[in-house]
Amino acid sequence: MEEIKARVALIRSIIQGQSLGREDFDGEMVSLQLRKCLEIIAFSSLIVNERVYSITYSDFSTHWRAKKIVEKIEKLNPDFFPKPIFLASQDGNGVKHFDYVKDGFLTLEELINLYDKTSKVIHTWNPYRTDPRIVNFGRSIEEWVERLQLLLGLHLMRGVGLHEFWVVEMVAKDSKVHVFSTMPVGARCGGNPRMAMP
Repeated sequence: MEEIKARVALIRSIIQGQSLGREDFDGEMVSLQLRKCLEIIAFSSLIVNERVYSITYSDFSTHWRAKKIVEKIEKLNPDFFPKPIFLASQDGNGVKHFDYVKDGFLTLEELINLYDKTSKVIHTWNPYRTDPRIVNFGRSIEEWVERLQLLLGLHLMRGVGLHEFWVVEMVAKDSKVHVFSTMPVGARCGGNPRMAMP
């Protein structure tokens, strides 16, 4: 997650005017960093589900394509993708109540589509293609970065077959990433998450 923060900072610096000297180089660099962020999300999901993934796919250490990884993980754990949340309230006993962010964040479908779009930019264009050298990202890079940050800013991760959650906070008070292992409180784990956290 710290690596994603560093890559997002590089993307932001380029779209805010710190050019590499050529517009095509800027586009390639931004696309490469965005793609790397998407790959990190895929591999993070693999790590959370490593036990069942490694049993199912004995060659898992050779898997590299983010799109294929998330498709395989989803078959094993439909609940694998990060779920963005926000702190709604906290009681005197340290029980925090979170609500799910409803929209505006990067979805799994968007991750897969964006992964494919960035591939078209970072690979050398076939000189014999007759179609225009234009890749339509559907949104501005700034919007994609904002959707990525909303997905990961504060999110839940859950491994297949596990009762516990991991709450990941991308930018804590010390500006670092923090991960908390926690358990849902009571029978509310199907609805909005309530959990005891430090």
